[in-house]
Amino acid sequence: MTTTSWHSAALHDLEHTSMTRAEIGKKYNRSPETIKKLQERSNIVRKNPPQHKGPQRRDNKLPISRQHHAIGIRLSMARGAEGSKSFAEKLGVSSLVLAQMEVGQHDFKLSQLLAISDATQLSIPQLMQSFDTNIYQAGRPNVRS
Repeated sequence: MTTTSWHSAALHDLEHTSMTRAEIGKKYNRSPETIKKLQERSNIVRKNPPQHKGPQRRDNKLPISRQHHAIGIRLSMARGAEGSKSFAEKLGVSSLVLAQMEVGQHDFKLSQLLAISDATQLSIPQLMQSFDTNIYQAGRPNVRS
């Protein structure tokens, strides 16, 4: 690709797409800084600026991992009928963060795990133990066939 052809294509992407400078740079094998300089020299005003600010939303609504999901289930069981606001205050988090924790979509800090451990009376390894083995698994002596 010649210099002018990638310039014009990159300028088009800058003006008409919501791609970040890093994504455009990767597309044309250039650094994000090179794309920034190209944008500044050409006085391009972005019509669709990228919207990648702040924490990324988990679009697929799936837990981060089995351990995150297991912690969330145990946290939800420990909360029981208690209101989410009061339980969240016990953990030192907001109600929104508690809701994300309970579905396994929050990446825990160590201080949060310690607070959850205190609230549930379970050790951190017990909290993180997944539910892969259960009473319905084949080979268990106390399961009806």
